[in-house]
Amino acid sequence: MLTVYKYAFAVQDTVEIEMPTDARIIHVDHQEGVSAFVVGTGWSAYGALVLWAVVDTDEEPETRILHVRGTGHPFTGEEGEHLGSVLIERGRLVWHVFEHALATA
Repeated sequence: MLTVYKYAFAVQDTVEIEMPTDARIIHVDHQEGVSAFVVGTGWSAYGALVLWAVVDTDEEPETRILHVRGTGHPFTGEEGEHLGSVLIERGRLVWHVFEHALATA
């Protein structure tokens, strides 16, 4: 069945999210009242970023790798496809979200 799912994730350099194979990410943003836990450090100081994706719930899960970079932060150029930029704290902080391209066999 096709539907839209929401996935919350913390602001950290690299994020792994499990979602059905071939899910299509349609939007990235910040949502008030949504928080994210960072393993090893606790709750994210910046709350959570959120992405929405069109998913087929009948598909097997796969792990997707995202990279989050702040404006002015180091950038390698290998982060992958830009999914969107998210403004929080009235635009004082801007996070740029990229999806790491997975190698195909």
